[in-house]
Amino acid sequence: MSSALDPRLLSGVRVLDWTSMAAGPGASAVLADFGADVVKVETPKGDPWRRVLPPPGASTAGHGAAFEHDNRGKRSVALDLGRPAGLKAFHMLLANADVLVCNVRMAGTQRLGLDYETLRQRYPRLIYAHLTAWGREGPMRDAPGYDAGAFWAATGMLDLMRESDAEGKGLPRLPGAAGDHATSLALVAGVGLALFNRGRTGQGRLVDVSLFRTGLWCNGMF
Repeated sequence: MSSALDPRLLSGVRVLDWTSMAAGPGASAVLADFGADVVKVETPKGDPWRRVLPPPGASTAGHGAAFEHDNRGKRSVALDLGRPAGLKAFHMLLANADVLVCNVRMAGTQRLGLDYETLRQRYPRLIYAHLTAWGREGPMRDAPGYDAGAFWAATGMLDLMRESDAEGKGLPRLPGAAGDHATSLALVAGVGLALFNRGRTGQGRLVDVSLFRTGLWCNGMF
């Protein structure tokens, strides 16, 4: 195939998707587009993104348009990681994974023993792709954050959406999940580089991407 979306490029690469909402799932969806075998791990209640933009007249608990957009090409399993059986099943999946995509905050990963520093000892070839709102270090590392706050508002990007002061108009509609999906692509790039590095060294590594830093980079020319 000559298409840029060649489904053979990541054939044989196994991705464990421990993410919810938009940016993390969007990244693993692109990896699936390129042929990776992606298994999405959800809580028993399901990813909240399932309930966004449901089809007219359909249940809001199933497969809304937003969820389908960011979870195409994946398989899915529901696990309660707060229970020993669920955590054991998660480790069984990890044992065969090349990449873990995670957007759980640092405190949550550490509480479950699923942080990078712990897992690298047990799975030295694992690529740990960690997506956060504000970064893995600093006073905001465990603060919640989404597209509108971490990518748009905190970086100054939101000001670019404003009509000119002379016209005296309010803010136009914010593009839904646009910052999330820009960050998805940054995460995909990091995973690709980490896979390339592992091919040379045999070692996995941390891929650290945040909504905030991606927004700062996107706003770098303004």
